[in-house]
Amino acid sequence: MKPVISLSSLFSAACIASAAFLLCLFAVTAPEGHSFGILIAAVGILVGELAVTALVWIAGRRWPVLLSSSWLLFIIVGGMTYAHLSRPDLETDGINFFVSLLTAGYIALRAGCAAGSVSGGGMADRIARSAGNLLPLSDGTGRLNRRLSFLIALVFSAGMLAFFLYFNNFPAFAPNPAVARYLHFNGPYTSGLVRFFYRIFLSGTEISLMMMTYLCFFSDRGASPTLPVADRVLNFTGFFLCMAMLFINASRGPMFRPIIFGILAYARSVTDLRQMIRLAAGMTLILSLLVSYSLYRFTRHYGGLHLQNLGPALYPFFPEVAEGTIVISEFRDYNEPLLWGRTILSGLLVFIPSAMFSFRQDFDINRYTLEIANVQIDSTGGIRITTIGEAYINFGLPGVFLVLMAVGFCLGKITTVIQNAPSRKTFGLIFLATFLATVPVFTSALIFLLYAVVGIGLVQKIAAVGVSSLSAYHDNPAGEGAGGW
Repeated sequence: MKPVISLSSLFSAACIASAAFLLCLFAVTAPEGHSFGILIAAVGILVGELAVTALVWIAGRRWPVLLSSSWLLFIIVGGMTYAHLSRPDLETDGINFFVSLLTAGYIALRAGCAAGSVSGGGMADRIARSAGNLLPLSDGTGRLNRRLSFLIALVFSAGMLAFFLYFNNFPAFAPNPAVARYLHFNGPYTSGLVRFFYRIFLSGTEISLMMMTYLCFFSDRGASPTLPVADRVLNFTGFFLCMAMLFINASRGPMFRPIIFGILAYARSVTDLRQMIRLAAGMTLILSLLVSYSLYRFTRHYGGLHLQNLGPALYPFFPEVAEGTIVISEFRDYNEPLLWGRTILSGLLVFIPSAMFSFRQDFDINRYTLEIANVQIDSTGGIRITTIGEAYINFGLPGVFLVLMAVGFCLGKITTVIQNAPSRKTFGLIFLATFLATVPVFTSALIFLLYAVVGIGLVQKIAAVGVSSLSAYHDNPAGEGAGGW
């Protein structure tokens, strides 16, 4: 097996180096008419390379790297197709430039993944292993944790439902779910603290769905047939509650990440062909459901399915290229200064409501991109430029390579550590793998999710310490002997 992996690595390196060379050639010949063909050739090489090496990645259970790379490449190819076919308002040069940025980011991501996978030992390994302590209690080993996990899921789901009922707004059933959310409770210009608390409940519901998914299907004890019926009912009730709230919310990221979490959790235990077939069948079913939902929304909006309108049907899957082209083109045309990490710092300070901090108001990535693009808030649900686009407006082209290489290195490191991690650290590591696998597509606003998972982990730890202390006091109320009060 080693020679195959070695040959695959050499093949990948050769393809990525070739694509990087073509990308440099594209940058040199950008004003000429052949630039688009050069860019297509670079992307085509990467598609072929991913298709070939995916077989080795599957055999080596490198699913986090595979999903992250596939999703980013999926967006590049599909977004470029959609933008060229269905957006005559966009300049071809602008589309090609943003696609070249995404391609450069993809190459940097893959290079970082390779570096993280081959490097061993040292502080990076220790940090990756300790990262599993984010939610160490969510392995379903005790009734306290199962009941507490259900209670957390119930609280966050109820909070989401309260938002929908209070605003009488159910985005999944609106003509444009993104606009429905942004006009009522998730817009960059939403007044007061509404958006802040909405994002708390949304992040909590998303994490709760991952927790309940783990307890229902993957935890050694949480998914055991010998588990009491009451606990199994609570697990599945919490799972369906969170899933229903995220479906009603109809936001692509919070719906995709729990799905990716489930795929990674299952893929970690895949050992034979039968399990591989089940995983492939499940992923196909999920993709079919997503396509069906997109077509349902499309037919509602356009009054029917017509061949000439199929281009806009791609938009729910590939909004990044078109929207990123608008922002980056305006950013370059008006010679806007680099932000030098301001939107990223604003994302790191997301625990402070923007209504209370002017810096967060000025440099929130969603608000900033809307202002750069001069887009009206009632015409769109926000602009998505990916982490690659955000790295560019902050640090320029060098930032694209550095930021995506850093993300790739962390993803490669987590991918190697996760295979041999003890069960009590499984949830935390799979969550981090899910986060890192999706972060290239999303922006620094995703950091809110990290704060939420750390907060839930603290609640679980405090509850466990409190219960153990009460039990110790109950067993020895007078403080007699060792360990007494």
